[in-house]
Amino acid sequence: MCMFHVKYLWETLSTVCIAVSTVMLVFIVILNCGTNGIVSSNREKHKALIYKTQTEACRDEFGIVNKDYIDEIQEWNQYIAKNKTMQRDFWFGVFVPNIFDEFQI
Repeated sequence: MCMFHVKYLWETLSTVCIAVSTVMLVFIVILNCGTNGIVSSNREKHKALIYKTQTEACRDEFGIVNKDYIDEIQEWNQYIAKNKTMQRDFWFGVFVPNIFDEFQI
């Protein structure tokens, strides 16, 4: 009677492990499908921010940097910092594609 319970327990555990692994694998594949688009979008955003800085399009008539531009830069830096941290996270790093290292804060 005891051997039946142990065999049933192992079968149940292996079934649960296979199901969880399959779900995680599907989730990882879905998250990594659009990485080329994300990289291209981030490169263009980075180029636009650099262009604004170099052409001084972000300054008003008195030469002061526009608050909207400062907010845009801050949002960009927070986005990159968050994703860099998440891609190196022990628990969630496997779910975040490793595509944020080329961008500097």
